[in-house]
Amino acid sequence: MISPVVHNYALAMVQLASSKGSLNQVRECAEVLTEHLAVADVKLFLESPRVRGTIKREFLQKLLPEESPQEFLNFLNLTVDRGYGGLLPDILAKVIDYSIEAVGYEIITVITSEPLEEAEQEQIRSRLEEMWETRLFPRYRVNPGVMGGLIVMRGDKLYDGSLAGQLQNLRQKMLMATE
Repeated sequence: MISPVVHNYALAMVQLASSKGSLNQVRECAEVLTEHLAVADVKLFLESPRVRGTIKREFLQKLLPEESPQEFLNFLNLTVDRGYGGLLPDILAKVIDYSIEAVGYEIITVITSEPLEEAEQEQIRSRLEEMWETRLFPRYRVNPGVMGGLIVMRGDKLYDGSLAGQLQNLRQKMLMATE
């Protein structure tokens, strides 16, 4: 469950960007900043009460492209000024998610045992879109523990098409048949 602060700040940013016609730019800025915030030292810097807000704001602005929308810069300043710098990675992740959903995509996660080629990713996306009759934004993850096949997470549902999942289903059916 996400914090109300994370949800509210991210949703407000996406709604503002949508109304200003800068949703794609805001998403790109959030993605750029998210990469930088993945560094542990940067996150500690933003969480530190010893570092003044003005220094944090200047630092964040230097990490962004020059053509960043003013509303995104204002959003960052407000987030830091209110003392939520430590929540910024979570807020930005939700800004990205909400902006993807705002343009009509459903976010899913596809887990495989090995990285997929781009053509394979496209084929999976296309088949799932056709099956579910919706536009999808798949995020691909690799988990070496997945034995063959793939696992798809859609909202709170899990579709286990892995070999282990299929064997588990077969085992359950066999047990039910013997009862």
